[in-house]
Amino acid sequence: MPSSFFACVKLRGLPFGVQEAEVGMFLSDARRASLGPTCEPHPPTLPPSPPPPHYQGLDTIDILLVRNNGRATGEAFVVLVHPAEMEGAMRKHKAYMGSRYIEVLEARKPDYYNAVCSTFGGGGGGYGGHHGGGGGFRGRSRSRSPPPGSERPAPPPTTIVKLRGLPFSASVDDIAAFFADPTIGLLAPNPEKVTIAVAADGRPNGMGFVEFESPEAAAAAQTKHRQMMGTRYVEIFASSAEERARYVPL
Repeated sequence: MPSSFFACVKLRGLPFGVQEAEVGMFLSDARRASLGPTCEPHPPTLPPSPPPPHYQGLDTIDILLVRNNGRATGEAFVVLVHPAEMEGAMRKHKAYMGSRYIEVLEARKPDYYNAVCSTFGGGGGGYGGHHGGGGGFRGRSRSRSPPPGSERPAPPPTTIVKLRGLPFSASVDDIAAFFADPTIGLLAPNPEKVTIAVAADGRPNGMGFVEFESPEAAAAAQTKHRQMMGTRYVEIFASSAEERARYVPL
């Protein structure tokens, strides 16, 4: 495979309560048999671990559980460290997780980045009518179309991300180096575009902002969500210049 090959698969039909670790184990031959019917009702809660996660022979860069307006969609993207692992992952197509069979498809890089934006880019719920109140009302609810102009527009693409959980000793150079990741084609941002928020006493409060050259680079940066910087894992969210100005006045 060419060095530029994007080793990523998309899973469809997942239980809505599935956890990242379960997806990783599902794709791993060595752990496949351990995922019985208990997978769906009793998902384990695991502490974060240093990247890349390793599931009995399967190395992953990212496992993204896709959400839309905060709700699980039953889809996930798994970015693999080694392109050679694609073949084994694709063998899981239509294999069962509990009582559900899962589709495993080769994913394109744009689809993955769009899913990152959908999951971390926010967005509120849609318009809906009232579906009954108290008193045991069981009448048939009537679906209604949203009135013209009431649809909530999708958030515009952003080049800025917010970081939470930074080590207090982290410098702008440390943060820039954290994002230099050739495995996802991401270059280190300009340190001048990195800002660190401080508390009232002037000390870093663990939050920061990074502005990238393009929305695509910012989306790629969000795939490093919950990866480790030193001994702390860092949360990464889509942000804006307005939010940055509230925390880091220019």
